[in-house]
Amino acid sequence: MTSESDTSQSSNSVEASSDSLVFAQPREQHPSVIEAFTFLLKAERWPLILLIGGCSYLLSGMVPIVPVMFFSGYIMFLIEQQIRRPNASVLVPNFDDTAAYLERGAWTVLAQIVLGILISIPTTMFLIALIIIAFMVGDSEIAQDRSTQLMFVIILVLSLGLLLLISLALYMFTGILWFRSGMAGSFKEAFQFNWAWNFLKTCGLRIFFGFFCLALIATLLNLLGLLVLLVGTYFTGALSGIAGMHYLSQWYDYYLAQGGTPIPLSPKLRLEKLAPE
Repeated sequence: MTSESDTSQSSNSVEASSDSLVFAQPREQHPSVIEAFTFLLKAERWPLILLIGGCSYLLSGMVPIVPVMFFSGYIMFLIEQQIRRPNASVLVPNFDDTAAYLERGAWTVLAQIVLGILISIPTTMFLIALIIIAFMVGDSEIAQDRSTQLMFVIILVLSLGLLLLISLALYMFTGILWFRSGMAGSFKEAFQFNWAWNFLKTCGLRIFFGFFCLALIATLLNLLGLLVLLVGTYFTGALSGIAGMHYLSQWYDYYLAQGGTPIPLSPKLRLEKLAPE
């Protein structure tokens, strides 16, 4: 009787895990920004991946949203593969799977748009407030005093620095929600704010520092991309997009190791749709 009960519980456990995004082989090293940018080099055809990604972003200027949806959907399948099948050959975009990429990418892009609008509201209000204060001080008599001018410049610089940190924190928070939405293949999963907050509390300040380094490297890559007839930024942007999701997947592994709640997998939009085992 006990044996049958244990077998039933084991079967239910396996079934439950197959419906959640869990690592086939938990990572043993700490999350690394460098690894996020370099793991793609394991693929023999990594130049082709970046070429397709760069062209997708380039084409988005002529065909809005659709090319970005395609590549975003591919990134989500790629990261799922790295989590669930780490020993498999790195997934390369296959145009035969365009419908699956578009469907999964649609929810991710829609979540990015909606969450992007939400985070732009407080940052825009903060910036407008700074501009209004600057004009008010500039038109007042106290602006003629040199010490007051110096103090105002210092406060303005500190305020802009604070705005930058707030923007980065909001971007990091929404990035976690994009990751959840893309991995789950569901738009509504992008609004699990309690889960994202718990994710951040579990990871601590290290993830914020990592995101700062991630943003810095991405900015430097984009500047280098400008040197390649300006269009190089589309290809460095593709690399940065993949790196951002991979870096979050590393922290997701840490989060699960600390007892975090796994992301539910869509029965329709998952890796088996592309590459059955």
